[in-house]
Amino acid sequence: MADSQDDYWRRVDCGHFGDIVWDNYGAGFVLFIRYSRNELLSFKLHFITPWRTIELAAILVLLNQGPHYGYEIKKEFDEMVQAQWPLNTGQIYSTIDRLVRDELVDSLGKDDADRKQYAITSKGEDELRSWLLKPVERSMFQDEFYFKVLCARKMNFVDEQEMITRQRGLIMQNIMALTKLRRQLYEQKNRNMLLMIEGSLLHLEADLKWLEIIDSEK
Repeated sequence: MADSQDDYWRRVDCGHFGDIVWDNYGAGFVLFIRYSRNELLSFKLHFITPWRTIELAAILVLLNQGPHYGYEIKKEFDEMVQAQWPLNTGQIYSTIDRLVRDELVDSLGKDDADRKQYAITSKGEDELRSWLLKPVERSMFQDEFYFKVLCARKMNFVDEQEMITRQRGLIMQNIMALTKLRRQLYEQKNRNMLLMIEGSLLHLEADLKWLEIIDSEK
């Protein structure tokens, strides 16, 4: 990705700070925001949920709405996530083949244009429901900055205050970037993506409060 003062991508760790984000938190994602002279140009999301899980779940969710052709799944998936996740046609069909093999999806045969249509099975519906209802555990202690605080306290790091100040500054930058993105999404009336941004902002605000607690115990 380009990285210059005039036009660059910046990574924002949503819901966590530091360079390490949780690897088993289904709602976790990393946001990349593109700027040009401090103006927001575009954004994209990288979700931390294992990609195979996202592929499987997305296809089952769409087929749960009714039978679909492969190209329809691609189109509706892009619309659902605003084309933020890279799901190509090849990935769709290879994943569908796996779902058919596992009896979660049925192939309804080909139409006159030689296109296959697919439908979710009762087993697939049960699997989808089970996945949606399964709580997602968040591993806070795997966060890099949490560990940095432990290390700083253990070694009586003389620059701990500077470390916290820099972290607070990064969080504030992320909050401002997400707030700007929230306004953009509000204008687009993109309620689903707005909910994700709102959740990220709440996590970042909680991180700020946690830094205040650290300061108060010095």
